[in-house]
Amino acid sequence: MHYDDWIAVNRFGILPVEMKREFEQHERALQEQSTQTIQSARRIQDSWNSQDATRQKEIERRWIAQLENDSTWDTGTTPRQMSEAKAQMEREHS
Repeated sequence: MHYDDWIAVNRFGILPVEMKREFEQHERALQEQSTQTIQSARRIQDSWNSQDATRQKEIERRWIAQLENDSTWDTGTTPRQMSEAKAQMEREHS
């Protein structure tokens, strides 16, 4: 049996039964969380895509205002710099 086959079928097989159950339960919870995150991202993307350009600009302006005033999102690059870089890239590729 190849490693990839083994890991897909029996990756928790070497663990004691109790730990195996814990790992399997945790893996299922992570998978569910991943599925919910993907669904949420799709809803946000669908909502964004259904807006007209004026509304998208307003949403973007609000995001930038939040990012500029919320230290949680500080990445060392201002949102305005990122927005300007994005706009420049779009101009270059259109």
